Amino acid sequence: MTRGHWIVLVVILGILVLVMPKSCASKVYKWVDAQGVAHYSDQQPDMADQVEVQVEEIPTPAPPDTTREVRIRNRGSKRHPQLFVVNPFHGPVNIRLKLTQADNIVTEPPLPDRLLDTVLPGQYEGDILFISPEDGRRGWGWGYKFTWELGDPAAVHDPPAPYRLPFAITGSALVGQAFNGETTHNNPQNRYAVDIGLPIGTPVLAARAGVVMDVENNFSDGKAKARYVQRNNYVRILHDDGTMAVYAHLKRGSLRVRPGQRVQRGQVIARSGNSGFSTGPHLHFVVQKNSHGTLTSIPFEFADAQGQPFTPQKGQWLRSH
Repeated sequence: MTRGHWIVLVVILGILVLVMPKSCASKVYKWVDAQGVAHYSDQQPDMADQVEVQVEEIPTPAPPDTTREVRIRNRGSKRHPQLFVVNPFHGPVNIRLKLTQADNIVTEPPLPDRLLDTVLPGQYEGDILFISPEDGRRGWGWGYKFTWELGDPAAVHDPPAPYRLPFAITGSALVGQAFNGETTHNNPQNRYAVDIGLPIGTPVLAARAGVVMDVENNFSDGKAKARYVQRNNYVRILHDDGTMAVYAHLKRGSLRVRPGQRVQRGQVIARSGNSGFSTGPHLHFVVQKNSHGTLTSIPFEFADAQGQPFTPQKGQWLRSH
């Protein structure tokens, strides 16, 4: 999911007002099949007369947090603008701010080629640019646009060991799509992703230690339709080398971690699901980094039962350990 959209402002900044709808409740059906696997759905199963079905009333969660955006505002005056930035994520972001108008002004810090390119640490709030007229007796004007992306472009992928398999299941799980998959692994963010077919509710484990940078936990359904692309539950974990792992299509309400929390390799972080753009229940796992302002995926290796590295392949059966 791309975060780096350009935002253009000239002197005046807008204000975003969020309106939250009232909450309500929905039903979730649970049943166990002949193999002992538990299933969950918001639709009553066809075999309801053959199996015991439990019905839960659960509150409809709040809509996704649209405030998870890097924000810049002027907290100075019209004559002495003072640009203030907020990074709400528990990890670094790369800011690129370009002056689109600079008539009779000076800035602090000075901007080579009118461009500010910097990395902000997680949860950062502070001033990034001061603007004032160079000659107060003359007219002056200014404007800017900015873009941002998760991660630090200086990060170098250096895992201490091959990644562990990110799930716990009895039996094996099939790799439905691997690196350079033709269906959805054909863009920079997901080129080196892997899709692992898992029953809904399967424990999802951290493949590597790190800090939870961002999460989404509010969507219940998934379909292979464009409007579901942004309806995806996920956990993003920041590794010590600055790279990030994303665990996606998770079950609504199943997250066991929170932003800012340190997690260990093998720790349960959520349950698998079928949220977002999806043809069926599975776990989408990918390692990413910020490459000069663009989020890109990175090739990685899993560890087998003996700790030996291997690259996941389409059609391969994986057994958790």
